[in-house]
Amino acid sequence: MKVVSIAGSCCLFFAFAAAVPAAKKKPVLPEEFILVPSGTYVHCPDGDCSSEPHEGLSPNRNAVMSAYWSKYEVSNRQFRDFLDALSPGEQAAYLPDSTCWNKIVRYGEPYKVNYFRHPAYSNYPVVTISHAAAIRYCQWLQEKIQAVNPAYRIEVRLPTRYEWTFAAMSFSRSNYSWKTGEHIQTEDGSYRCNFKVVSNESIYLDNAGQIQVKS
Repeated sequence: MKVVSIAGSCCLFFAFAAAVPAAKKKPVLPEEFILVPSGTYVHCPDGDCSSEPHEGLSPNRNAVMSAYWSKYEVSNRQFRDFLDALSPGEQAAYLPDSTCWNKIVRYGEPYKVNYFRHPAYSNYPVVTISHAAAIRYCQWLQEKIQAVNPAYRIEVRLPTRYEWTFAAMSFSRSNYSWKTGEHIQTEDGSYRCNFKVVSNESIYLDNAGQIQVKS
């Protein structure tokens, strides 16, 4: 029997699926999953991976296994399907925390009421879910995929920090996910993404299991 690796993660987390095949036939996976080859994540102590490390600073190399990654964040629709498959008690434990909207935007009430349930937001990324909910979603998705792939042992999980960083760097030795240079702005002055630089020590889980970033 082969193992299929699927890694997961989204806005909250994305979904990553790892599978090691038992037969030559490809596993049957949701269409958003693509096979990403293995590679090496290089952690540069001085924070700059675009060039050779400075004298006395050796990069740490971490192998990243080949796996299937989702091209998209987990959507509100997908997460609602997951909740619908659970018992009422479990549903209540894994619902998004809609009260977070009042902390994120100045007037969060419309998002608090509509973002997760309204059809207009069905294909938007699910947000404000707990770490436990993300793990439980992966377990549910694993069971679904395993049911249609008896020749494989399916593993669906969240990516590790190294895997996530490797993916964010576009599977290359670059400070950013784009490969058109190291500038955060395009020639016309537009920003290539929204981001905030934080140290590893600034990312932590609070007592409620929520991922927090110290400002």
